Amino acid sequence: MKKITAIITTAIIACLTLLSFSGCALIFNDGSEDEVEGIYGLQQLYLKDYDNETYNFGNKYDYYLIVLYGDKTGKVILKPEDGEETSYSVTYENVLDTDGKTVKQIKINGFLVPVFSIEDGVAKVEFVKSEEAADFAFAPKREVLTYKNVFMLIENGIKTKKYYLSVDKIYNRTTDRKVERAKKQQINNRDKRAGNGEDE
Repeated sequence: MKKITAIITTAIIACLTLLSFSGCALIFNDGSEDEVEGIYGLQQLYLKDYDNETYNFGNKYDYYLIVLYGDKTGKVILKPEDGEETSYSVTYENVLDTDGKTVKQIKINGFLVPVFSIEDGVAKVEFVKSEEAADFAFAPKREVLTYKNVFMLIENGIKTKKYYLSVDKIYNRTTDRKVERAKKQQINNRDKRAGNGEDE
């Protein structure tokens, strides 16, 4: 009996520890509009070309932040490695799911969309204006915003090329102090963003 009680107690402690490390937000977030506000930092930025070659740019930026304020305005702040910090203002709107409560997408107006090119085997990325607002799919359970653009080519079968950008939520509050902390966190995690660039 003591052995069974010890096993149950150990299991409960392990579950509680797992919950504290994974964050209660992963379980209790309901995807409502008031959860959208916050500071989001670069997680992945890559091109997967038609030949399935992946070109990762996640570590090419000291920091890349999207700050969304509660009044539906926002700011994008980015600093390439060995470059100067730039920023620009945006606005955004929430697209709700059929239940009328859960945020299905966030449309960021004025967002500069990543466009990739390959010249002489060297891949490049630049952020350019798009006629249509970039659609970031908001995953409320994971607090990740993603932008994915897939192109198809019919040549000896169907080939695809994918642009991918994702940012994860760093802070719920959008104070200047939190923005500066988010920059430091991005700089500290830059090497971790040098992976292969796989979102699935």
